[in-house]
Parts: sequence; C-alpha cells; structure tokens
Amino acid sequence: MGAEPHRPFAVAAVLSRANAFGYLAGALIAARTARSWGTRQVLLRSLGATGGSLLMTAGTGKALVLVPLRAVAGIAGAGCFTTGAGLVAETGRAVSLRRARALIGICFPGRGAGIAASGLVIPWLWSVTPAPAGWRWGWVVLGGLGLIAFGLAVPAVRASREPNAHHPRTGNGTGSAFGLSSPPVLSLGQGTSPPRPSSSAS
Repeated sequence: MGAEPHRPFAVAAVLSRANAFGYLAGALIAARTARSWGTRQVLLRSLGATGGSLLMTAGTGKALVLVPLRAVAGIAGAGCFTTGAGLVAETGRAVSLRRARALIGICFPGRGAGIAASGLVIPWLWSVTPAPAGWRWGWVVLGGLGLIAFGLAVPAVRASREPNAHHPRTGNGTGSAFGLSSPPVLSLGQGTSPPRPSSSAS
C-alpha cells in the first residue's frame, strides 16, 4: 500500500478492521444460519463467497469498495471455519473418537497455515510483478486458491452427514480429511495486511 505515503497505513487499518469485524459477525451468526439452512449449505455458500470476494478484491483499488469486500470475506471465512469444524467432527465421530480428534487436529491449524502461506507468497509476488499490478495478482492467487479449495470440498461436503441429524451411524466416515478440512485453506488472505492498492484508491 505504498503508492500513497500519506494514506497506506490508515487504509490498511480500516480494511483489516472490516475483515476482523466481519469475521466476528460471521462467527456469531454461523450457528443460527446453520440451523436454518443446514451446516453443509452454509459451508458451501461460505466457501464460494470467500473465494469470490478475494477475486473481486483484485478488481478495484477503491477503499469504499474494498471495505465491504473485506467484511464479506470475514463473514464468509468465519462461516467456513465454524461449519467446517462441525462437519469434520461429525465425520470423524461416525468412525471413532480417535478419528474425530485426528480430523480436528488437521482442521484447526489450517487457519494459521493459510496466514503463514500468505505472508510468504505475497511479498514474492510483489518482487516479480510490476508495482502497480503486484497487489492485484496477490488477490487473484489467493482467490484462485480459495476456489480450488471450494472445488475440492464440494464432493466431500455433499457426502458428509449433517451434524445432529438423527440417523444411525454407518460405521464408515464419509468425505475426505482434506476435503472437509479445506475451509481453513481459505484463511489465505484472512488476517493478513491487504495487498497494497494502487494510487487510484480513494
């Protein structure tokens, strides 16, 4: 965000706060929306919204547009994390408590891994792309990875069983560990300082 020396840190702070408040709001409403729409539906919609909002972020440098996009990314990211954790736990519980613990152990560190990966990839992109376009490519990469995670998760989510659904255990866990644990992959771009907007940011 170094294109406008008098603004970058203020703009970055506003965008980061929008993302954080969005995440808080998403965490607060996730359980209620899951009860209304179903955990699997909320997860899939959140996955799509997260990847889509990250890609859309690459399309503008205007702060008035970026702020709601970062808020949407936060809301959807929280929906991914909370509902994804519920499905992971339910999938593992269908087999054994040990399997549930193993899958949760894969799921929860994913957010930190995504943030760490963002911190490594984005500076490298800035170094190999023209300065005015480097920040946009960062969001394109993050959004593309989010949509890949969405594609990988769809079959696993559809094959999983709804938490609290009153049906007998089948004795075999449905869905893959990676597929159901992929929502934290969408932490790419979450909690990181947003890539710098161009001088057109307003």
